[in-house]
This record gives sequence, C-alpha cells and structure tokens, in this order.
Amino acid sequence: MNINFPIKVGSLVEYVGDANFYKGRVGVVTFWKEDWHFNGHPSQSCNVHFPGLEGKGRDEACAGRVMKGVHPMADDELRVIG
Repeated sequence: MNINFPIKVGSLVEYVGDANFYKGRVGVVTFWKEDWHFNGHPSQSCNVHFPGLEGKGRDEACAGRVMKGVHPMADDELRVIG
C-alpha cells in the first residue's frame, strides 16, 4: 500500500499481487476495513469490483461465496492509481 495515497472506498486500484488471474486488472474499491493484527500492526482488506469479472476468480461460487461482482483483496495486493 502507498502510505501517501491510502486506499478508501471509491479508490481506483490496480492489482499488483501474485495471482495471475488478476494481474494488471483495474477496479474500484467498494468496501474497506482496517483491523489490528496480533503483532500490533494494522491489517487492511477491501472488496474491489473488477468490471467483467463478475462470478469469476474470488467471486466464484467454488471460492467460498458469491459476492455479486466484488472480490476480497488485501491492501498489499493493490496499488492506488486514482
């Protein structure tokens, strides 16, 4: 995560994590939360809508739950671009 440009609802983000399925995809943050990890450091997660990926990837039924077009992501998988 870029500390100078934090993730928030409405942020335009690019996926920069390891999953090839999402590489280079751009989406919009629809939900964001921050929790405190057991090690005392903040842990951030969010849901991102990636156009055209509805029902695919982490939004697939076999992935645990269908979220109607949004994909759960960790903050270190994303880079804010707008």
